[in-house]
Amino acid sequence: MSRVRTSPLDRAYRHLVMEQIQKLKLRRSEKLRDMDAEIERLQTMLDTGLVPQTCGA
Repeated sequence: MSRVRTSPLDRAYRHLVMEQIQKLKLRRSEKLRDMDAEIERLQTMLDTGLVPQTCGA
């Protein structure tokens, strides 16, 4: 089985792409955590009947 030789430029590019993927995964998990907290907050408002009166209805 022959191994494909990669140039230093290819390795550097792969490293940059992998770093970008990690940053995006981190941002995604932060956004999901924020959204989960907002969902929990809204659900608690519904469950406890603490819906603000300023909701224009």
